[in-house]
Amino acid sequence: MDLFNSKKLKSFFVALSLFVLSSCSGIKIPNVNRNVEEYKKSEAMIFVSQLKNEYESTFGSEIWGLTSGDGQTRYETYVISNVKKYLEVIKTLNLYFSTEIENSSKVISSTINSQIMRVAQEYLDGLSKGDRDYIGCSLEDVLKMYTEYYKACYVIEYALRNEDDEISVSESKVIRVDQIVMSDRDKAYSVREELNQRGANFAYFARQYSESDVVSLKIERGDELSGMFPEAFLLDNGEMSDVIEFNKKYYIFKCTDAYDVYETEKRKEYIKKAIRSKAFADFYYEYADQNVIVLKDPFWQEITLGGHSETTTTNFFDIFNKYFGEELKLQ
Repeated sequence: MDLFNSKKLKSFFVALSLFVLSSCSGIKIPNVNRNVEEYKKSEAMIFVSQLKNEYESTFGSEIWGLTSGDGQTRYETYVISNVKKYLEVIKTLNLYFSTEIENSSKVISSTINSQIMRVAQEYLDGLSKGDRDYIGCSLEDVLKMYTEYYKACYVIEYALRNEDDEISVSESKVIRVDQIVMSDRDKAYSVREELNQRGANFAYFARQYSESDVVSLKIERGDELSGMFPEAFLLDNGEMSDVIEFNKKYYIFKCTDAYDVYETEKRKEYIKKAIRSKAFADFYYEYADQNVIVLKDPFWQEITLGGHSETTTTNFFDIFNKYFGEELKLQ
């Protein structure tokens, strides 16, 4: 599950943030711990409640009594730790915004400020009493978090402004084939000869002779199968391959779709996001390794996630996207 699971701008920012948090930065260079104004608990709880409620809507409140993948860390501890790391990324990007963006004071125009105010007010107005009691935030708190989130997103767009992420069809092409897999070389060539006969039904021969239960395959350019069987991408619709030997098995393919448009577009977007994520990680580490920000306020040890069923809000990012998702164009 993504740290925060929704659409558009938020999902892109989170994908990049998680890439940063989960990647290694290579050779470390001398760094400087930066003292920044830490978030108040009421500010951090806006993000804590978002993730808490998204987890509970998927897994139920029982999850907080379980342990994560390592079998030792409670999910409650794991999630709170991830929110803290996430906010450290936002703080780092805000530090870059204020120190490295030329004329940064003019980026947040009066129009943007007005929009952020509307976003903050809409979020606050939508909170139930239970949400307010759990989060404890004021309009000023919400306004600050939306402002810092906007600046962080702006820095991401700034970092990727010159990134060429155009992906060609040849780089992302997805095809579909049917296959026959055999261990006996002579039998494979015999079956291939029979398939040359007029009216020969490939699906019938697959059912009769293939040693694999899987008949239909999707092959994506760049995936493991495309590396094993590059010949498949040379086939036109309805065309059959010769016998292909791989790892002591013999394969015959018949192309059923030489260009799956929908899947190719999905593959193209996946590759594009991977390119942008890698580019941002490189940019981020170059700065973050020299400007280390660690949130250390004691309130992080006081936060609990279980036993607060009265809070249900999950729309912090959805409201932001409604006003800024298209304008910032991060996806």
